[in-house]
Amino acid sequence: RHMDGMFRGAELFNQPLDKWNVSNVMNFDEMFSHASSFNHYPKQWIMCTRSQKDMFVNTSVSDALQNHPISINKMCKNFSVQKTKTKWGYMQKSVWYLEKILTSYDEIPVFTEQIKGYKEINASLTMKHKEFISGLDMAREMSTGFDPEEEDNHYYTLESSVRDLGKVISVDFSYEWYMGGGREYKEFSETYDKTTGKCLGLSDIYPKMPYDQLEAMVKKSFKQHLNNIWEKSKDDSDDYDRYVEIVKSIKPDGVNPSSWKDYDDELNKDSYIDWKAFNELWFADKYTIHEDGSVSIILGEEELMDIVKDADGASFLAYDQIKFKLLEKPDNIKE
Repeated sequence: RHMDGMFRGAELFNQPLDKWNVSNVMNFDEMFSHASSFNHYPKQWIMCTRSQKDMFVNTSVSDALQNHPISINKMCKNFSVQKTKTKWGYMQKSVWYLEKILTSYDEIPVFTEQIKGYKEINASLTMKHKEFISGLDMAREMSTGFDPEEEDNHYYTLESSVRDLGKVISVDFSYEWYMGGGREYKEFSETYDKTTGKCLGLSDIYPKMPYDQLEAMVKKSFKQHLNNIWEKSKDDSDDYDRYVEIVKSIKPDGVNPSSWKDYDDELNKDSYIDWKAFNELWFADKYTIHEDGSVSIILGEEELMDIVKDADGASFLAYDQIKFKLLEKPDNIKE
């Protein structure tokens, strides 16, 4: 029932083992670890609820899984694909139950129009699917050892939604994982030209706006959004202490804690924003387009930490991410 470490360090071992019956084996930990020549991935083995920590580490199999992560489907009998019809094609949902405690799924739109643009879009979205799958081994490893009777269920998910906006199609994604009390959540979006299938950057959807003007508009929109946060905070007495801590985290000297005006003056200096870091982010893949044609920029926790001086970006704004709407709409989206 235990095969952990069976071929560990056997550098010359490279025999196919597909015909082995491993249905009763409970532990595959480090079974082929550092068997550097081994490249026969056991496609027929069913190992979903078994311990597999570092099973293929430093083998040729680990390289193959990295290059072709879709092959992990074959590792698990508890794998299914569900398709939901839509007006533009269908939403494909791939579901895995990799451990007794871990559920994982991703939703990827598939367009059925047989023209070049949609084929290119489908190819791009397939890559998103494969990138997500490449993290399944990590998710499974992080869930190993937890007791499903005592822990909340773990999950690793990617959901999506589609908006047809005329000349372009916008696909919004929300990524989330939860494991053993840890959690990560983020949103991102891709916008595609229907005719060419090209994934569009922010400058592509504002083609008439010079780069420096677009950059200035993004900055102004971001600052306006932060100002709105400060004002809302002041209107809610429960947020007073948080507002004070926000200003203190920027380290303004000589600020009187009893004066809103002193806080406002300090915040309006923009001294808490690292505009150089803000410029270096650039926003090619950090925006989403709404139904009304307006555009919002999405900044995640790591990006906030980069651009907010002397403060933890997440606690500074009390969000995992922020989404701020640009002050001007693009004029070439709708047909």
